Amino acid sequence: MEGQQQVMVVEEIVEEGEQHELAIEQQPANVVMNSNEEEAQGQWGKIKKVAPFIIGMLIPMLIGGNSIFTKRGLKEGMSFSVFLFYKNTLASIVLLVATLITRTPWPKMTRWLVIRIIALSVLEPVLSQIAIFSGLKFTPASFSSCLIATGPALTLVASWILQLEHIAISERRSQAKLLGMVMVITGGLVVGLYNGPTITVLQPSHISGQNVVSHRLTENWIRGPLLVSFSVLFSVLYNILMEMTTKKTDASPLFLTASICTLGALMNLIVAVAMESGSGFVWIVGLNTKLVCYLYSGIVVSGFTSFLQSMLLRERGAVFLTSFSPLSTIFVMMVGAIVLKEVIHVGSILGALIIVTGLFILQWGKLKASASEDG
Repeated sequence: MEGQQQVMVVEEIVEEGEQHELAIEQQPANVVMNSNEEEAQGQWGKIKKVAPFIIGMLIPMLIGGNSIFTKRGLKEGMSFSVFLFYKNTLASIVLLVATLITRTPWPKMTRWLVIRIIALSVLEPVLSQIAIFSGLKFTPASFSSCLIATGPALTLVASWILQLEHIAISERRSQAKLLGMVMVITGGLVVGLYNGPTITVLQPSHISGQNVVSHRLTENWIRGPLLVSFSVLFSVLYNILMEMTTKKTDASPLFLTASICTLGALMNLIVAVAMESGSGFVWIVGLNTKLVCYLYSGIVVSGFTSFLQSMLLRERGAVFLTSFSPLSTIFVMMVGAIVLKEVIHVGSILGALIIVTGLFILQWGKLKASASEDG
């Protein structure tokens, strides 16, 4: 018996030794795995911090490209009401397919969510777009640029009133946000009002008919600026309402964007039929610039860009999104000088520098505010 007990004791000691060795062998692997996971999470965290700024700068560039294509299409006789119908129809098709592929869940369709979706569909795809296209025909480019530049400021004021944005004059981060916003608006005003000497990048193309346009602008001086102002107001309301909807409901940005574009396309169809009932030619789609406008504006802008905007509105808010909008003016200016052979004025370059500086100051204030809230 004693011999058997000694054998059992020896076996237990050997077994404990083997388990101890196995634990020692496995420990470094676990440490390496945990280290790799922490490193991957750290890298992903850095990407998540930088991504909103990259998306914020990408959106105005994509919208700026839309301005260039749309300008060429309208010069070739494209009807803006038909254009709005086609682009929102394409966007709705692409977004609905995306919801099916990604299996985006439907939110709980409460009465208030339905009302908000309908209101968003009326504000941006219909009212804002119709107002801006109608107003730009009768408003000087410089004056319309000044009106559009007020959009970020109106968004900041509206967000502060609705307590979506924290502003306290005594806080340095709030002072930075206000100073940055003032500089962004000032830069937009400089671009619109001050020309200065011209800088020719390439041989400029001459545009005829300037006297006819000026005469028409004088006749519609009140109507044009009013329409542009209403367009800016509708866009501000859209961004604020979209931010509130994405943050206070379980509706995903993809579902919201698809729903808005679909309802907007139906409303655009009614408007287009009413405005172009006597002309069937404007509905014909051929292999020309108008087709490029429809595809780019529908898929890239109303589809992809609108989805990115809704994501930013949920994550960072309307003030963050609209603060990047003046970059579209800079992008259009650069492309116009290089591709369309348009001249650049010193005032445009000066205004661009002010916009970029103000944007950095504003985002610094936003980052400080976010860090304070997280802390």
